[in-house]
Amino acid sequence: MGRGIGPALTSVYDEIEAALRRELARTTLEDVLRDVLKTA
Repeated sequence: MGRGIGPALTSVYDEIEAALRRELARTTLEDVLRDVLKTA
């Protein structure tokens, strides 16, 4: 029953990874530093 779930989710994981990579590509060190200083 559970053997087919991995392959079935491969395309889902691929889409999630692609979205994460796009978001990270738009994120600068300045963005990260601003967020860190805002929460400090």
